[in-house]
Formats: sequence, C-alpha cells, structure tokens
Amino acid sequence: MGLFLILLSTFISQPAIHSVDALACLACSFVTQPRHCDTAMTCPQLNDVCYLERRTNSFGEEGYALGCILNHSCKNVSSVNHTSDCAQCYDKDLCNSGGCGEPGFPEDRGHVGFDCPFLLPEGRCHNIDICREGEVCSVTGKDNFGTTVFKSRCTPKDECGVHQVGVLIGKKRYTSDHHDCFQCCETDICNNKCKMQADRQWGSWTAWSLCFSHCNQTRSRSCDNPSSLQGGQDCFGLAMQTQGCYTDQCQIADCSDLLRLNATLPSGVYRITTPLTHSKSQVYCDMETDGGGLTD
Repeated sequence: MGLFLILLSTFISQPAIHSVDALACLACSFVTQPRHCDTAMTCPQLNDVCYLERRTNSFGEEGYALGCILNHSCKNVSSVNHTSDCAQCYDKDLCNSGGCGEPGFPEDRGHVGFDCPFLLPEGRCHNIDICREGEVCSVTGKDNFGTTVFKSRCTPKDECGVHQVGVLIGKKRYTSDHHDCFQCCETDICNNKCKMQADRQWGSWTAWSLCFSHCNQTRSRSCDNPSSLQGGQDCFGLAMQTQGCYTDQCQIADCSDLLRLNATLPSGVYRITTPLTHSKSQVYCDMETDGGGLTD
C-alpha cells in the first residue's frame, strides 16, 4: 500500500530510541505539496533518512507521503512500491519539504519550530509552525509530578532576553504560571525541551596540600556540581580551608611573617614559632585590618 505503510510498520516494530544525531523529518500521510506538511518527527533510528513519495489516493487525487525510513530501504524505493511514480530520500533535517518536482521551503523563511500549546513530555510534540519575521522558537517547561512537560511556540524575539552561546535565555521566570524554565533558540525545531532550574552545589574537597614553610596547608573545592541553571542559587560557604601543620622548616615568628610569605592568606588561626623559646603555638592572625599581619 505504498512506502508510507512500510514506514509505519517499521516505526511500530522499532523502539523509540531518540538521539541528538537522529534526523528530524516532516511526517504526513497525504498532503497536496510536501511543504504543506505541518507535523514532524525525530527518526527512531540513527541510520534513518527523510523521504517523500508521490501517491494517488482512492479518489484519484495526487499527493505526497513524508516521514522517516531506513537508509538501506530507501535505496530500493522504486522496487518496493511500484505504484509510486516518484520517491526520494534525503539526509538532512526537514529536507523532505520539497522534491519530485515540488518546491521546498523558501530560502527566506523563518525558523521551523514546534508548536504545541498544551503540556507534553519531551518528544511528544509533532505540530510545527514557521516563525515570522522577528520571531524565534521558544519552549516553557515544568515538573508535573516527577515528569517534565513542555509547551512550545514561536515567540517575539524581544521577549527572550540576551543571546548566550546560541541560546536565548528568557528574562521572565513566568512564576505566575509555575513554569520551571523558559528558553528561546534560533535553529529549526530546537524548542523540544529546555533546561530546568538547578542550584549549584559544592564538589568534593581536594587533598590537603603539602605543609609549606609557613606551617599551614590548604585544600579547596569548586562550586560547579552542577553549573547553576535558569537562576539557580550559588553555593554557600568557603571555597578554601586552611589548617596549621608542622615541619622542621617552620620558623614563623608572627603573623606579619605569614603575610609576607603569602599575601593571599585569609584571617584565621595559624601556628607560629615563638622567637625566644622556639616553641610552637597557635595564634589568630588578622590579615585584613591596617594591611593585615596582626597577631592576636
């Protein structure tokens, strides 16, 4: 019954394995021109390609079927479906918008974006729209009882904020609608999901450093686990800790000696060597007042 029915049986029998590398293709069972198709799908297999097939329906009307098909099946298209007088395959996103003598999307079109006004899980939106001049693709997301769901549409560009590394992060948090993220982007069908808010967290402490000549050692940690997303909170607390230690080379008489050896040391408790008895003792060093180096 045509290449499209072969596609459907292939799609149903295969698991829905989606990948950022899988093609996105226009997918319609029967349209008068390929570029009139207003739905799209991410192909289930990495080696799938986009196809279009010219068909005739039961009323004798000519139209087109579009979708995904395995690359090796596409090579045998003419032998698989003898009722089609034209069937073509392509290996780029949305490239089956034209073919078999029909024009594709015009070069001066806007971005093709997903257009689903109702909350849906990732990958479940298939309706598309072509953004007009001054518009970009946008998506909002929220957590719905443990499942992240999204709305998508074309949005005026001035609602999206500052452009950052290919992604436009929205000025608005949409807290009144309980949205957890809002994101705009400027490539075809890039608005299938957005990053949710996440607070930054401390990574693990490094090992203590060697005991330096000023009788102290340090360790540090990074506030990047994960990076803050969509206005998440920064880490709270110290990125570096210092503690006293002992070696035979420790000959620090007061806090000014410590400051002279390392001007970046923070205020805190340090171990010094008393100048008369050469015994070790812990003192509090003020490294900020009057230039620092004050011993309490």
